[in-house]
Amino acid sequence: MDTPFEIERDEAICDFIDEAIEEFTLERLRSYYLTHTSLALPAFAIYDEAVASLAASKSAALVLCTTAIELGLKVTLLRPVVYGLVHNESVADLVSELVVKQNGFDRFMPLLARVVSEYGGIDVDVLKMEGQARPERAG
Repeated sequence: MDTPFEIERDEAICDFIDEAIEEFTLERLRSYYLTHTSLALPAFAIYDEAVASLAASKSAALVLCTTAIELGLKVTLLRPVVYGLVHNESVADLVSELVVKQNGFDRFMPLLARVVSEYGGIDVDVLKMEGQARPERAG
C-alpha cells in the first residue's frame, strides 16, 4: 500500500510529465508555424479568386469559397497539429501530409473543434448563422 507521501510524489510526477508533454507539443506546433510562414497563402489565393468570380457565377464562387475553407482548415490547423503530435521529425512530415490528403474531412472535425476551442476560444458546437436553426449532427 502506498503511503500518502508516495501518492503525492506520483501525482507530482504525472503532473510534471503532462506539463512537459504539453510544452513540447506547443513548441513543435509553434516551430511549424515559424518554419512555414506562408502556410495560408494558397487558401487566401483561392478565396480572392472566389470573390473575383462572384459577379460572374455565384455557384463557382461558392465552390471556391468552400475549397478555400477546407484548404485553410486542413493546411493551417490540422496539419500543424498532427505534426506537433508526432515526435519524430521525418515521420511527422509524412503523417501530417497523409492526414491532409485524406478524404472524409468530417472525421477530423472533433480534433479541429478542440483546437479552435482551446487556442481560439471559440466553441464551434454553439455557432450558428443568425436567423438559422443549427442542423443536427450525424452520429
